[in-house]
Amino acid sequence: MKAKGFIRPIMASIFLIILVTACLSPSPQQDNIQKMSLSQTTPPLKYVKSEKFLKTTMAWCENHRGEYTPHKNILPEDMVDCLLPGTRGEKRQLLGNAYDYLYRNSIEKSGYGLYSYVLLPTHSSRGERFLEALFKTTSFVDLIKINVGNLNLIYLPTKANKLSALIPSIADGSAPPVDLFAKQFYDYALAQGLLAQICTSPTIEIKAVCESDLSRGPYLFTYTQPASSLAPASPPYLFVDLSSVHEAAFGELISAYKEQVKRSDFSDLIRINNFKERLLSIMLTAADTINPITDAIKNAIHMVKGDSAVK
Repeated sequence: MKAKGFIRPIMASIFLIILVTACLSPSPQQDNIQKMSLSQTTPPLKYVKSEKFLKTTMAWCENHRGEYTPHKNILPEDMVDCLLPGTRGEKRQLLGNAYDYLYRNSIEKSGYGLYSYVLLPTHSSRGERFLEALFKTTSFVDLIKINVGNLNLIYLPTKANKLSALIPSIADGSAPPVDLFAKQFYDYALAQGLLAQICTSPTIEIKAVCESDLSRGPYLFTYTQPASSLAPASPPYLFVDLSSVHEAAFGELISAYKEQVKRSDFSDLIRINNFKERLLSIMLTAADTINPITDAIKNAIHMVKGDSAVK
């Protein structure tokens, strides 16, 4: 196909999959959400959104007799996914990926199959393009009758002191305006802190990345349990450096990786390794010339097994 000319430069490197979960049928129960406006600096785009859960505070959810899954040491102003009375849907099996907001260490929800973190060291157009591709193809957390163990939950570092301004624009599951989120709400300091944790005791696999300029990105970190408070995280884990990926490829690559993350009953190491192998398989299948793509993948995807610590 003559799309090869475009695929070759795009496939110069690889990034982690981020996928979409299925949306559920509309509900009439969401008409009492706070009506606060948040000015948009970009034209409205058609993003995937939740039809069941409301993104709001714990206090608001309890006041409206909603249900939510609390995290450790939850505060009244903390963000939750609130299921209002009467909005439960029929039982259905959903697999895939969803994104959520990480505004403080150790607030990740428990029980998910994998945990991924989108790490943007600084504000940039690359970061905005990646967030746009993510919001267009991925839902925020829909939990109704879903086995969360079959989901990869993708966390976006978010400023805790901006939650009150962010919540009105995402209460119904809609994505925030990309440029506004990137400029005002994404927490680059928290992302840098997570990168520092990963590189505290780097293994051979990621030593070169950790010693390089970490100001470009994006970087993706995938782990089998919540990792924001782990310093360093114990292997196995997957670390993907997207700093060489052309930003025009973000949307195409995210779409290509849909439905690739599936939890199994294997050990953590095998589950993470299967995750990596799925990425390699898709890229090599689509590749025009195998060897250059293989080399690029080796430079981008780092599977850390725990037996190669750098002294």
